[in-house]
Amino acid sequence: MESPMPLPAPLDALLLPEAYPHPAPDIRLIETHISWVILAGDFVYKLRRPVSLGFVDFRDLERRRQDCLDEVRLNRRGCAGLYLGVVPVSRDGTRIRLGGSGEVLDYAVQMRRLPEERVLARMLEMHQVSFDMLGQLAWKIVRFHAAAEGGPAVRAIGGYATMVANWQRNLDECRPCVGRSLSTEQFERIQAFASGFADRHRALFLQREEEGRIREGHGDLRADAVCFADLAPDGICIFDCLEFDARLRCSDTGLDLAFLAMDLEQRGERETADILQSLYTAAAADSTLPLVSAFYRCYRATIRGKVAAIRAAQPGVTAEQRTAAAAESSRHFALAVRYTRPNLAPALVLVMGLSGSGKSLLAGALAHRVGAALLSTDIVRKELAGLPPVRRAAVAVGAELYDRDMTARVYGRMTERAEMLLAQGHAVILDGTFLTRELRAPVLELAQRSRVPLFVVECQAPDEVVRQRQQQRATQPWTASDATLAVYLDQQQRREPPLEVPAAVRLELDTTRRLAANLDLLEEILAASAGSGTAQRPGH
Repeated sequence: MESPMPLPAPLDALLLPEAYPHPAPDIRLIETHISWVILAGDFVYKLRRPVSLGFVDFRDLERRRQDCLDEVRLNRRGCAGLYLGVVPVSRDGTRIRLGGSGEVLDYAVQMRRLPEERVLARMLEMHQVSFDMLGQLAWKIVRFHAAAEGGPAVRAIGGYATMVANWQRNLDECRPCVGRSLSTEQFERIQAFASGFADRHRALFLQREEEGRIREGHGDLRADAVCFADLAPDGICIFDCLEFDARLRCSDTGLDLAFLAMDLEQRGERETADILQSLYTAAAADSTLPLVSAFYRCYRATIRGKVAAIRAAQPGVTAEQRTAAAAESSRHFALAVRYTRPNLAPALVLVMGLSGSGKSLLAGALAHRVGAALLSTDIVRKELAGLPPVRRAAVAVGAELYDRDMTARVYGRMTERAEMLLAQGHAVILDGTFLTRELRAPVLELAQRSRVPLFVVECQAPDEVVRQRQQQRATQPWTASDATLAVYLDQQQRREPPLEVPAAVRLELDTTRRLAANLDLLEEILAASAGSGTAQRPGH
């Protein structure tokens, strides 16, 4: 069996309890491609490997010190109580320890030790992640992005040109993987997809810049970097952000979400990713995020494929570790290829149903699955009223925010935006109750006028399920809906079945089924419809 290389002397000394100014039982070392992480009692210490890997260069001691300082500063944004500071690794005579006043050999970030059983990755393995936890996490990420720097300097670093350069640099760094964990065919497919998508959708990326979507984000948001713990006031710690390169950290907010969604998918948690993406998109009121979602997930998957390949080739790893890293690399590259499927061709998908029927969750998740813009009546209504998207409006049935005039304005604005997005070559998913023929008519007319496919999904659920969802919604700050049980009961009385829509393009969907099953079904139907070009225009 291949043996690991000996550790550097300073690091080897830090595996002894006497190197610490506090009790340090059960010391454990975790190695990554750029760091050494030491778990020592109630604390964690993170040192940089003195390596140069193209995208990072830590050979200089001062550079390692500055990177430690940057890590503490940046990560306190997501979990202030976790990061304690930077401490020197010093030598006093023959003794090497953390702290001290002797010769400085290196620097380490000092953190409190998180409960490992509360880290998202571990909780997923134990099947302990609930829907509400995903909602809280989505809301945490939305607020993290809203508070992050996003001024001209950040936009200059993280805009379209940087994104294209980052993609190219990443592909260049993936070339050595070809013939090992990445086939030539896979590489060429990813490369063609990346360059083609970025060129075709340049206007979309620039539009997202104008909307303020470029922020100094996390840069490495995976399930290992999320912990449900009380070190943060809201009970969720987001930590271990990418501190060493602002070009990789300052980017479209969608890139952070894409990293976590991709990581969930490669762990076999696709439905979890579906839910998280849907809830984030609604809470962030980000209608075009699903259009770039697969593109961003592809980028993140290639990065992780590359990183795992680097780890597999590093000296000092055992044969078992090398095999595992190579398999991980291949798995990520295969996932990246799956993301190269093109977005849905221009089409209108109307997802309708009574409040509490599950339509918004389905619509958001479907938008990310197929690559379509998402327009929601809840979001548009708040926008027209001058309210934040998730601000609750305590209103009675038929009150001003929901009266006939406001409803007409909301549905009119939705149709206008849908028409613009269709003209730009995008598919559009419309999320709303669409209770009456009168409210649905403009959408059917738009499909005819634009000569694009139409598909209508009517979401349904039993009364007792809707009642339970309405009760839960009252405690969920990440939802844009104001609907109550009284609203639901009123809608039942006013509902007009969508019988004017041809049966061939209309589907009743039971949302008590698994979300993943419903999404799989709709993906299959939409793909078949797009491929056949049949029976998709009302009146034909």
